[in-house]
Amino acid sequence: MTLLNPILLFGMLFAAVPIAIHLLNRNRYQVERFGGMMFLRQALAVKARRLKLRQFILLLLRCAALALLALALARPVSRPRSGGVADAPTTHIIVLDGSQSMTRGEGAENAFHQAREQALAIVDKMPARDNAQIIWGGQKPTALFPIPTFDKVHIQNRLRSLEPKAESMNAPLALEQAFWAADASRLPRSRVYVLTDGQANGWELADEAVWKRVKEHKTLLRVTPFVYVVTGTAEEREKNVAVTDIQTVSPVLDVFRPARFSCSIHNFASSRQRRRVRFLVDGVLKREQDIDLPPGVTDWQCEHTFDSPGSHYVTVEAGHDRLAVDDRLTMAFVVKRRVRALVIEGRSDENPWQADGGFLRMALEAGAGGTKDGLFDVVTRPQADMDACGIDYLRAFQCVILADVTSVSDFFLFGLERYVEEGGGLLLALGQGAVASEYNRMYKDGDGVLPARLVEIKVYDQRHFQPTFPAGAWEGVVECFDPGRTHHLAQVNVARFWRTLPAENAAVIAHFDGEPFLVSRPYGKGRTMVWTTTINPEWSNVVLTPHFLPLIQNVVMYLSASVTPPVNVRAGQSLFYSSKRPVSGERRDALAPSPAGDKPVVCRVSYPSGEQRGLPLTNQGGEWVGRWDETHEVGVYTFETDDFPTRYFAVRPDPSESDPATLSGPAFESAAQTMGHMMLVSGTTRLSEEIRKETGAREWWQVAALTAVLLLALEGFVSWRWRA
Repeated sequence: MTLLNPILLFGMLFAAVPIAIHLLNRNRYQVERFGGMMFLRQALAVKARRLKLRQFILLLLRCAALALLALALARPVSRPRSGGVADAPTTHIIVLDGSQSMTRGEGAENAFHQAREQALAIVDKMPARDNAQIIWGGQKPTALFPIPTFDKVHIQNRLRSLEPKAESMNAPLALEQAFWAADASRLPRSRVYVLTDGQANGWELADEAVWKRVKEHKTLLRVTPFVYVVTGTAEEREKNVAVTDIQTVSPVLDVFRPARFSCSIHNFASSRQRRRVRFLVDGVLKREQDIDLPPGVTDWQCEHTFDSPGSHYVTVEAGHDRLAVDDRLTMAFVVKRRVRALVIEGRSDENPWQADGGFLRMALEAGAGGTKDGLFDVVTRPQADMDACGIDYLRAFQCVILADVTSVSDFFLFGLERYVEEGGGLLLALGQGAVASEYNRMYKDGDGVLPARLVEIKVYDQRHFQPTFPAGAWEGVVECFDPGRTHHLAQVNVARFWRTLPAENAAVIAHFDGEPFLVSRPYGKGRTMVWTTTINPEWSNVVLTPHFLPLIQNVVMYLSASVTPPVNVRAGQSLFYSSKRPVSGERRDALAPSPAGDKPVVCRVSYPSGEQRGLPLTNQGGEWVGRWDETHEVGVYTFETDDFPTRYFAVRPDPSESDPATLSGPAFESAAQTMGHMMLVSGTTRLSEEIRKETGAREWWQVAALTAVLLLALEGFVSWRWRA
């Protein structure tokens, strides 16, 4: 038997209070003998003995009640004898949540600081024969030590060196890592602590299959551990505001037109909040506004005209709250001076009105107010030169257009597939010359670059087809239309088109009476699209209407919008740098040697915090490339060399970590029941109580307190009964 609050055992001294009161209240009298009372002496002696017995019983009840109350406050605990289960050596597996939400709060109120202090306390109280393992709880949970260690100082030093990252915790996988660590220990007992802020994101509570898998892993262990999910102190989480996304309205940013940005700001509170929102370009403030944010997502629009092509970055800030990492979002963008497009035409003619690619070239070159120096740089090649366009030649273009091409060779198809996989765009404009069997070789049962299988040419003799763009189907593709409305191109008359069957992952952007007109799908890092009617006046008058120029320009910009390698990644993902263009911006052949020659090139990488490191680049086919894996900080990473333009990359936080939803609720209870022996506790005091239950220890303060109350009740009843 041990006492959790032994100092309060001194309260038993109050048991002497009834005795002192009894002694002080004793009747003091002087005996006077007289003759008349001598006959009553015998009767009075009998009654006095009975009264003294009653008073002694009442005194015992009062003293025992006070003593038991003092014992209850001292919290007596009985433990099994030495050698029992509770005293066996134990392996302590600490899963420390290192997700983005753990950065909430500052100083002592920081969620990660509180969790780390709990971990340090667990290790500090660990007996010498116990060992411990630390599981870093991130997207890819990992054990910090090869096997559980007994060195408490080493464990605590590693804990103090840890900091949360801008990622989410995969809780089921972290528990499985904890089970592997427990099985690696030879000790007879094990216990798992998940130290977290209690955010539900990353727990996959709705996926029953995941928790059944975790349970199966647990049942295979040699020693079944108890699992405690320990949350920190309660705090205000629902008032979080996060900048979740920055999108461009146009798929391609250029120096000719103002770039429109759509910024998503999420207010997770149940009431409106007023925040000062700031819009910055390349670190320079461009706009600032105080806005009221209703509950949910608010779309904030901004415009900016870039004065130079190349790499830029945009930042949106929305005030400051307890979770500061999501109060601002930075994303990098590539601004283009020219979009190079290659048109391979099935029918060539000196007269552009007779050539299949003539209308395309005129429409694309009409950009930038009709000036020659427009956004699009169009190169036209006849179908006969197709096999001369290898993969290295295609890489010099952002978009390739096949205009009424009869068929493609295996050699060109191989290069075309590699080109789109690497991020290029492909537009297949069908016409009279297309052969279904040849094009379906490009379809490959839905796995090829053709997004839809060709069936037949459909003809209406009595009326014309009119293209329809359903609301929402073409958002982000056709900038010239309002994406919230359905649009019918009433001036466009189509007499014939190719009937197609889209692939499963293809999207129908526009249709003719339910039959696909524009079908698009991703392919590798690039995009492909099929235009099911001609781009000349043979089957349709679309090229003669005002709709053709903005429509074809938007389609080509959409297909050219892929940026490879990507310049915006999540924390923990790698950044890939590549460059083959000199600073002067002069056009060079894609296979020309780098201006640096064979001399080693080292790129200077600047972290968002300002720290700089070097990245050696390697020359691969005239292109200098490098990979950067250290992306634990959120913000802008700047890549600078002496021979190439400066490149910006942005590492963004995990938007799901901004959701303040907590673990409490039936979803966690269901997962806990599936797992078995998994309990959600708040704070270290509750954890200690649950561990005592687990180890077989039993607290007796409830019994002592109840007995004291019963004794006081009995004393009151007896006093009343004897006075009656």
